[in-house]
Amino acid sequence: MKNRTSALWLLAAPLAFSGCKKDSDTLDNTGSVNFTVQNVVPATNVVGVQPPQPLVLNSSVAATPTGETFTVSTFEYYLSNIKFTKSDGSSYAAPDTYFLVNQATPNSLSFTVPNVPVGEYTGVSFLVGVDAQKTGLTDPATFTGDLNQANNMYWSWNSGHIFLKMEGTLTSTSPTKSLICHIGGYTAL
Repeated sequence: MKNRTSALWLLAAPLAFSGCKKDSDTLDNTGSVNFTVQNVVPATNVVGVQPPQPLVLNSSVAATPTGETFTVSTFEYYLSNIKFTKSDGSSYAAPDTYFLVNQATPNSLSFTVPNVPVGEYTGVSFLVGVDAQKTGLTDPATFTGDLNQANNMYWSWNSGHIFLKMEGTLTSTSPTKSLICHIGGYTAL
């Protein structure tokens, strides 16, 4: 019986240790960078220097010297082509970074850029809008995610994305007037 137990241990020992390998020393050389956007407007009272205030949709955000106020009802824009710059001047351009920021959708005010190489970065740059490689040069039916036409940030009549959309009303002593500002395209920029 003693010989059988010893033989069993001799067979079991190599099996037990064959499942154990030294952990590899490879580290994940990338990380994620989280962004949070806070859209701000001038304080309602223009008298004196005051810090900007968070944008609240459908509330008065500014006053002119003549007493007119502007109320923003829609505020949306794209942030894209995010690039991280290191202290040595080199940079990393994150591929396919297109984020639709919509003031009416709190979840869109925070987003993550994945797979950024680990390093010491001193700056971040980005484009407000969508680059020419995506808008006007790509079949719009292929757009997914934030670039999808269902987000109402695409001009079908002009074949391109709306880079920034701000809509609201201007209130004065005369009747309220609508103000609509949609910015897009590259020829005028």
